[in-house]
Amino acid sequence: MTFNATPRETDGAGWHPLRSGAPSVTVRGNAPPCSPGVGAMRNSTVLPSPFSEGCLGFRAPAAIFARYLSHTPLAHALFRGAECRSLAALEIRRPALDLGCSTGEFAAWALDEPIELGVDLSHGRLRQARGAGGHVSLAQADAAALPLTDETFASVIAVSVCEHLLQPRAALAEAFRVLRPGGRFVATVVLAELHEHLFWPKVCRRLRMPWLARWYVALHDRVFGHVALHGREEWEKMLQAAGFRLVVSRKILSPRLTRWFDFWLITAWPYKLVQWLGVQTFVWRPKWLRRLCWRCFQSIDEECGNQGSVLLVVAEKTGCGEW
Repeated sequence: MTFNATPRETDGAGWHPLRSGAPSVTVRGNAPPCSPGVGAMRNSTVLPSPFSEGCLGFRAPAAIFARYLSHTPLAHALFRGAECRSLAALEIRRPALDLGCSTGEFAAWALDEPIELGVDLSHGRLRQARGAGGHVSLAQADAAALPLTDETFASVIAVSVCEHLLQPRAALAEAFRVLRPGGRFVATVVLAELHEHLFWPKVCRRLRMPWLARWYVALHDRVFGHVALHGREEWEKMLQAAGFRLVVSRKILSPRLTRWFDFWLITAWPYKLVQWLGVQTFVWRPKWLRRLCWRCFQSIDEECGNQGSVLLVVAEKTGCGEW
């Protein structure tokens, strides 16, 4: 099976090829060669996929948590571990597009086989994703103007991506366009309610320093690049406006887990500093501490009803096709 990609108009941010090394995809027209696992999409690109049927397979929850714990701060491992546990319970059909794949950690650490295609706007993050090995092909592209033909994928997955998009409505419209009839958009989206569940702002308010709480929340959004924080109802309206039919819409990441996530964020600053310096990171934790962290995660990763900080959504592109 092949995926056809063609250029599309962009708003300036656009998409650009990654170059260097021998090509790993068949490129038609005058497109330059691309690096291993990275599709250079210009004029027309054909992306072969040996994993085009069936569903995405997830590793065991303990294995996923251990991977994150070995490479990222505890706060990040708690957050991603909860997201992956919820995603693993879903049926996500192939071929799949990893929208906003970043450094490729989700595909490499949570899935048991590479995902067909990952796209991200950052050239540097894509180079890291290539090293992670979680994608068959990678391409630099704007989520609001994907260089892909219509009705290409059975699934589009976006893990904590939509809240970072300057044009979320345009990105949802593009996800709808590249999905086949009956295909599904599967996403986790950080909600505006996150602010209510953060640990340190609560402490500041109890100490009668609301100004410090507001400052912390603003800093938190700036550090994490949250530019599109909305409530559940607003995201549902945007999905429906894009043409989707909602299949699943529920909150995950309980207030308790969110508080622990925020509490441990203070330990992430050394890791962040090393990241900014461009150094490959590895977090060493003794075996007994890893086991303790896993037990703590199991105790706080609870069902959250209507109080979660993240929205888990599955939205279907209605049409004549069968899911």
